[in-house]
Amino acid sequence: WNGSDVTVIQRTQSQPFGIQILHSSRQPNNRSHNPCSDNNGGCSHLCLLSVNQTYQCACPHVMRLDTDKKRCVPNEQILLFVMSTEIRGVDLQQPNLYTIPTISHQTQVVQPAVLDYDIAE
Repeated sequence: WNGSDVTVIQRTQSQPFGIQILHSSRQPNNRSHNPCSDNNGGCSHLCLLSVNQTYQCACPHVMRLDTDKKRCVPNEQILLFVMSTEIRGVDLQQPNLYTIPTISHQTQVVQPAVLDYDIAE
């Protein structure tokens, strides 16, 4: 495996602007120094490695870190809206930082008229 077989899963015009996933053969051999390898670092969703064997917990869109900096909780202050061929969203607590990725696939969004959001899903 040499990393030349790249597959685009989804294109977006908003965050994230880049992500890299490395094959298991490119991972360090000694997993005991990876703080995310044990119980996901205690993070409920994302454990992001950093330098010097440190890490940070992070959350997916429409969620935020709780005060414990480990658990993600739903962000109930979001604005979702539809346009002719896409669904967009903005985190109202931090509108300049968190834009929900645009959903605009031609077979998934075709002239939406009504939008419903279930925070439990």
